[in-house]
Amino acid sequence: MDISEQIIHIITRDKSIVYSQKKAEKELLSLLKKLNDSDKKSLKPIIIKLMRQYNKEMFNTNGSQEKYNLACMAGFIMLNYTEYKSHWGVNYDNFLNWYCPSWFSEYYNNDQWMNIGYERLLEYMKKGYLKPSGTKIAQELVNLENSYNDFKRITLTEHIWTLFLYESEVHLTHRYPKFGKLEWKRKLCELSDTKKIDRNKLLTECLLVSTRNFNKIVVGFFLDLFNELTPTNDELLNVQETLFTVLQTQHSKPINQTLKYIKQIHYDPSFNLQDFIEQIPLLLTWDVKAVINGTLSLVDVLARAYPKHKKELMLLAVQTLAQQDETLQTKTIKLISKHKLLADSEIVEEINIYKDGLFHSSKALLPHVAEEHSLAEEVTTITPPQHIREDNRIPSYETFDEMVFFFSQVFEGNNVYDFDLFLHLLPKLKECVNVDNIDRLVPALQRAFKYFQQTVTDEVGNSQILLYT
Repeated sequence: MDISEQIIHIITRDKSIVYSQKKAEKELLSLLKKLNDSDKKSLKPIIIKLMRQYNKEMFNTNGSQEKYNLACMAGFIMLNYTEYKSHWGVNYDNFLNWYCPSWFSEYYNNDQWMNIGYERLLEYMKKGYLKPSGTKIAQELVNLENSYNDFKRITLTEHIWTLFLYESEVHLTHRYPKFGKLEWKRKLCELSDTKKIDRNKLLTECLLVSTRNFNKIVVGFFLDLFNELTPTNDELLNVQETLFTVLQTQHSKPINQTLKYIKQIHYDPSFNLQDFIEQIPLLLTWDVKAVINGTLSLVDVLARAYPKHKKELMLLAVQTLAQQDETLQTKTIKLISKHKLLADSEIVEEINIYKDGLFHSSKALLPHVAEEHSLAEEVTTITPPQHIREDNRIPSYETFDEMVFFFSQVFEGNNVYDFDLFLHLLPKLKECVNVDNIDRLVPALQRAFKYFQQTVTDEVGNSQILLYT
């Protein structure tokens, strides 16, 4: 038999023939090393056919798992990335010292299931076999064993920060210690305490996670880490610009926590009041009551601490009257009254903008509005409750960008109507997708696939139906 026939024989021989898999791999490797370009070209179609066949028969009783692994070993040195990317089963240590395909980094980075271990990743990088993406580095770090303590310089200065830049399952590492994974919250605190990583950078990155469109659970993990680090007032002042940035996030939990930290440092001469004032209009438009209450509470504190800015702060607070919530309206009016600005002409003019939408109890607190009502007999009418209102309107998504945003968030199940909206938007999305914009759907598809992986129940709920759709 020539060398090509020997290779085919090793891969396809029947399982009933007694032989060691390791011995077969060793025999195959010795032959693969001897192949020239002509041999590879003639063998390639046969190897592709065998890989496909054995992949389909993977779990049969004819030994296809072993045969598939052997076929993949041959395919690794013959196929290009497109032909090989959906296959696996190779011990790369057997190849890379004598053959490393140009597409190896692309193959590794695009396969979210592939984990080679962080130590091996460092070795492959050092030898020039691999250029890992930030996502894959974070993935390998998350999978470190709890006993790992051999942190290299590159780990501490570069790799460890990928945990903050790329979404991973780092938030799960402290929940399941029985699986032996490194508890990253504890480890990051430890590395900070021993000055192995920059504490100020750690604080900053914990905050910036909330601006990176991560899952709210991941954001919560890093916010908890920030709290556990118990930053001093000086440290909070050093990162105050980042704190202000957090106020623009889409998650309410980090905003509420940030408002508390700002209240903690508001009195300091180095506190940048004007930068915070610029954030107030956005905060008061939130539909989460806790965010608005926290903002009004801080506005009250700042008005007392900075009398020169009192009127400016109260003018901003007036826009809370646009909220269709009786408690928020009365709280706002009482706040303005507390600071003796309820009769100020500019404040009155601003309040009048929202006068028609005020509740009766809110109007009763306004002297100029109460006076208007005293001139005419008040007629009490009973207005039936409106089931369709602005505050419970289901959002509409018309543009491709808006639909991509919706599909990337839908699996969190934040709203009861998400499932129906998903089915409504799917045909519209299909019409909008084209060759130029389909790549922008990748994050949404990845999040859907990741959700599918994490599903641990056999019950098919709405979220699973979305995935199957």
